Amino acid sequence: MRHGADVKAEAVRYFEMGFGDKAVGRLLGIYHTTVKRWLYTYRALGKEALFVTRRRTYSHDLKVEAAKAVVEGRMTKL
Repeated sequence: MRHGADVKAEAVRYFEMGFGDKAVGRLLGIYHTTVKRWLYTYRALGKEALFVTRRRTYSHDLKVEAAKAVVEGRMTKL
């Protein structure tokens, strides 16, 4: 389940008050493991990083070419 920016903003508010992942999870009614990932991101990269939702997408052809390159030894997998 994806949570909206408003829920994440509320979590940030609690983080800034010193609450941990389990307490924030209880307060917001979401799994503490989700909040734990948010807290890690918040501490490592700042609150702005929680609101970045853009992910890279790659075409099927590019994925096939990358797989071929790995199999043929021209590229290492990461």
